[in-house]
Amino acid sequence: MKSLLEKNGFDITVASSGQEALGLLGKETFDLILTDVRMPEVNGIENLKAIRAERAKFGKPPLPEIVLTAYDDELIKAEAQKLGVRDFLLKPFDLTDFISTIRKNLNYEYSK
Repeated sequence: MKSLLEKNGFDITVASSGQEALGLLGKETFDLILTDVRMPEVNGIENLKAIRAERAKFGKPPLPEIVLTAYDDELIKAEAQKLGVRDFLLKPFDLTDFISTIRKNLNYEYSK
């Protein structure tokens, strides 16, 4: 996924766990969060809550968030929707649609 996004012009930072993602918040600036639901240590939804709480400490609003999952779980979808997650993608997904979703959430203007 990293190489796909880089090939499409995106600058990517990868975190291998939710804890690592939290640690990166104070070191780098981000425009979007892309997370899987199932990750080591904590699920993606809980990690988004932690990221939001950390950003809120500094008066920063939530970033655009996209949740990916291979599990069609209505409870997870409902929780993501309740949080106001911008997009929820079920794997496998069409790669063109995936890139379009990223661009849309970054408010890029582009032509197909």
